[in-house]
Amino acid sequence: MSKTITVDPAALPALDIITLANQGAILRAEAQTAPDAIPLFVTSQGWAALQQRYDATRPEDAPTLLARLERATAKLMTHVAQGVAKAGTAPATLTCPSDFFTPDGHVVIAFVRDETHPVACAIIGAKDHIDHLLRG
Repeated sequence: MSKTITVDPAALPALDIITLANQGAILRAEAQTAPDAIPLFVTSQGWAALQQRYDATRPEDAPTLLARLERATAKLMTHVAQGVAKAGTAPATLTCPSDFFTPDGHVVIAFVRDETHPVACAIIGAKDHIDHLLRG
């Protein structure tokens, strides 16, 4: 039996998610968010790194790259949810070793909330990309 994980947006760092998305600083990391999930974004620098890493820089490559990103982030978020369920709590930022963006690199998942709406979401990216977003 799986355990439901709830996220309290008030406990998360606040960002202007709408402005970040409108400016292109973050991009949707999934075509659709599952009804029981929180929206997932990738940093624009992370998307660019994926395009270079997987030689997918042409516009027609975007759907294939997005499908890869969705599969990878779904697996990653499943592992996160399992770890959080065991621990009982989740830190606002999680870091794990991964070759996702760069060989021998790390992936950071930041759980944040929108500044003006009580909505939580997750942003995935390399450490320096996430740090830049969180510093504002």
